[in-house]
Amino acid sequence: VVVKVKSAALTRNFETMGSKMDPFAKVEWCTAAGDKVLVSRTQTEWNAHKSPQWDHACRGHPCGGNGSGEAVEISVWEDGTIRKAKFMGAARVLVDDLLAEPADHVLDLVWKEGKVTGTVTVQGVLVESRGGDGTGDVPMTRVDPGMFLSPVKRLGVSGGTAPFFKLTLSDPKAGQSAGHYIGKDLSRAVDEIVFYEEVLQLNGQVDDPNGLKGLLDFAFEYAGVLKAPEEGVVESEPERELLVLRNLRDGCETLRLLDLKMGQKTASANWQGKSRTRALKQSVFDKSTNSFVEGYRLEGFDGQPEAVTSMDPLMDFENQKNEKS
Repeated sequence: VVVKVKSAALTRNFETMGSKMDPFAKVEWCTAAGDKVLVSRTQTEWNAHKSPQWDHACRGHPCGGNGSGEAVEISVWEDGTIRKAKFMGAARVLVDDLLAEPADHVLDLVWKEGKVTGTVTVQGVLVESRGGDGTGDVPMTRVDPGMFLSPVKRLGVSGGTAPFFKLTLSDPKAGQSAGHYIGKDLSRAVDEIVFYEEVLQLNGQVDDPNGLKGLLDFAFEYAGVLKAPEEGVVESEPERELLVLRNLRDGCETLRLLDLKMGQKTASANWQGKSRTRALKQSVFDKSTNSFVEGYRLEGFDGQPEAVTSMDPLMDFENQKNEKS
C-alpha cells in the first residue's frame, strides 16, 4: 500500500511566538495488535501556517489483505527546528477504508481530549509487491572478482555519505582503460540496485515497444556487484560489496561536477549515523540557504573554471577601502 499525504487544513495556531507555523506530517502503519511502524515523514512546509501542501508519496508498505484490521495513522507536527517538534493532531483510518472510493479521504485531526484541530487529505493505492528481499524478482548480477585487482582502495569524496572505491581492471578490453569502473558501497545504495539491474535487463532486450529505450544511454554503465576486500582493513572484517559503475573521471584530466542538495530538509537524526545535534544544526543552516526558498542548493563544485575560482567576493570592498585610504 502506498499512502500519499496531500495536504492539511488546520484551524488552530500552535506557534507560541505568534509567527507562521512550519507543519510536517508523519505516517505510521498500525497493526491489528496495536504495534506502530514509522513509514515516512513529509518535508517541512516552512511558513505554510494552516494550509500546508505536501503531496508526499510514502514508500510502499506490505498489508495483510482485506479484513486484516491494519490501519494508517497520520500525525501533523509543528517543526521546532532547534526545539522539539510540537504535536498538532492525528487521524487514523483502516487500510480497507483507505483503499475504498473515493480516492481522496479527508480525515479529522484529533488533538488532546478529542479536540479537532483541522483535517488532513490522504490517498491510498494498492500496488503489486516485488517481493520481500529488497530486489524483488530482479536477480543480482555478480561480477567475477578476478576482473579487478585486489584489495580495493577507498577514495576521498567531496560530499555525500556513500564511500567510493578505486577499481583497477586486471585485463582491460579494447577501448577500456584500467580505471574504466569505480565501486560504490552497496550498503549505502540498496535502494539503487533494483534500478541498475532492471537497466541491465532492458538493455538485453531486443524489443522496444515504448520507444524509450534510448533514454538508458544516459544512465551509468553498470556491470554488477563485486565482492572484494578493502585495502588497509584487517582480514577479519567482511569484504565490501560494491556496485560496479562507469568511472566518470576515467580519461579526464579535470572533471567538473556539481553537488546539488535536493529538498528543503537535508539532514535527519539517526539517518546514516547523523546525530540529533548535527541534524539540528543542519536544519538551522537549511533555512538560511536556497533550500528553504526553492528546495535545492549547490553544495559543492569540483573542477571549477578559473572564472569562478578567481572571483573574490571582497574585491569591491577592498577597492573602496584603498580609495578611502
